[in-house]
Amino acid sequence: VEFFDEHALRMIRPSYPSIPTSATCALWMEQEYDTKDEDGVIEAWDVFLRGHTGMADETWFALDERRHAELRAFRHALPSAIYEKVSGSYSTKIGTDIAVPPSEFRSFVSFYQRIFKEHECEYVLFGHIGDCHLHANIFARDEQTHRRMVSVYDMCIAEGLRLGGTVSAEHGIGKLKRSYLRAMYGEEGIA
Repeated sequence: VEFFDEHALRMIRPSYPSIPTSATCALWMEQEYDTKDEDGVIEAWDVFLRGHTGMADETWFALDERRHAELRAFRHALPSAIYEKVSGSYSTKIGTDIAVPPSEFRSFVSFYQRIFKEHECEYVLFGHIGDCHLHANIFARDEQTHRRMVSVYDMCIAEGLRLGGTVSAEHGIGKLKRSYLRAMYGEEGIA
């Protein structure tokens, strides 16, 4: 289960003009099923979607390998678009890898949205919503903006830890997150 916020959709819309302009986010879900149950699976999804969104008729389904390949390409289009943006006119990006417990996830997503707005960040929010692990990629055009975004990143790490989360759910620690690991485990935990 993957999530794309409105900024992410805006970024990839040039490659996918069929993304509804009224969409404020998207979920990408993959489900295995037995083909003899296909009609029941599709009907269950239709009922679910009609109960939770006014955009059920705009929902994309993949029921054959060609369409599966198209939707996998859609799912991977955002990381490519981010790379292109950074290699173009942007000097850098800062990406979060924070996951929080399910009970804190809604609060953490609201925090991201609020803090990015307050600090006038240009960003995309996407990723593994089923694991309460979204990636926020914050873009900076220059060194001054980059320093400000590092400060925002620090606030995101602090909030994730306050909520009982982890500083790295997927991409490891490396040099950048070394001090954050200490904040997460403390000196005793590191020892």
